[in-house]
Amino acid sequence: MYWLWLFCLYSFLGYLLEKIFAAVTGARHQVRKCFLLLPLCPVYGLAMLAVLHLPADLTRGFLRLAFYGGLTATAVEYAVHFLYDKLLGVMFWDYSGTHMDLNRRVCVPFAVIWGPLTAFALRQVQPLLHPIALHAPAGAGLALLLVLTGCTPAEPAGPAAEPAAEPGYMALTFDDGPSPSNTPRLLEGLSRRGVRATFFLVGSRIEGREDLVRRIRQEGHQIGNHSFGHGDLTDLSAAQALADLDKCNRALEQVLGPGSYWLRPPYGFISQEELRALGTPAICWSVDTEDWKSRNVNSILDIVLRQAGDGDILLLHDCYPTSVTAALEIVDRLQPRGVQFVTVEELFAVKGVQPACGTLYRRVRGE
Repeated sequence: MYWLWLFCLYSFLGYLLEKIFAAVTGARHQVRKCFLLLPLCPVYGLAMLAVLHLPADLTRGFLRLAFYGGLTATAVEYAVHFLYDKLLGVMFWDYSGTHMDLNRRVCVPFAVIWGPLTAFALRQVQPLLHPIALHAPAGAGLALLLVLTGCTPAEPAGPAAEPAAEPGYMALTFDDGPSPSNTPRLLEGLSRRGVRATFFLVGSRIEGREDLVRRIRQEGHQIGNHSFGHGDLTDLSAAQALADLDKCNRALEQVLGPGSYWLRPPYGFISQEELRALGTPAICWSVDTEDWKSRNVNSILDIVLRQAGDGDILLLHDCYPTSVTAALEIVDRLQPRGVQFVTVEELFAVKGVQPACGTLYRRVRGE
């Protein structure tokens, strides 16, 4: 239990460090957690466990420890990001746009910071945490282990409920892409089913994925603006928020050319002042599949089949492989019942509703 407690303690300290960094710099909190229902950033815990296992001759002296500790922490950061991306199709931090980044997973400035930080932790923090981890009650450790391994929702035992939706129109929308590991599979599945959807892209994730962005447009899907940095726009001044949205528009225009890229504000939050300054409609959703939380195909299906109806806008994220699987299953379940899946812009057209700039929409109901 000793190493489990050290992992959790350092993960918690990493979570606090991230919150402090975000508060001091005004930057968006980079959520370096995984599926835990606790305030933990596991990459910090894993990095410190690796540093604690370095050979003694690599940790003699502060500078030597800082050098090898920084290399070790950076290697762990890269490996954890790689596994998240390749195995789970998620990206909890993204260094694109940061000076000298490597595949968005690590960057030189933070690699330099990790060195003295790990040396300080080993010299000053470890002596404080060692007795806590050593003498922590075994029962508490077992309870903690159950929480860490049992917090992901189990698959429902039975099949999802049959849809109550009547024939009509719905819009599938996907946020936080493009994802090189998941979006291609989604596009292939939608193409085979003759379905068009709407993709709200994060501007900072476009560089290096330009061909994928072009493919989305070429296959008939609508592309929208999901901000450049994916921060809460209401945490920014109106000028800062609009500058971020304009930066995303420019990133889209560099790849696709001039156009009207409708906005989906991150988390659905936008101020009235920001809304009034928009040159496009703002699109939220009427059915939140909570795919980001459950990562569970049956749970996503159950929400849609119970809640969705004619004119609804469905929220999913193509950065999760489970969401891609669920989206295609939603189509397979509802198309035979007469539901037609269209882009958000097409949904306005078929409902005879004229979208207005600076107006926030959650669903589209005709007269």
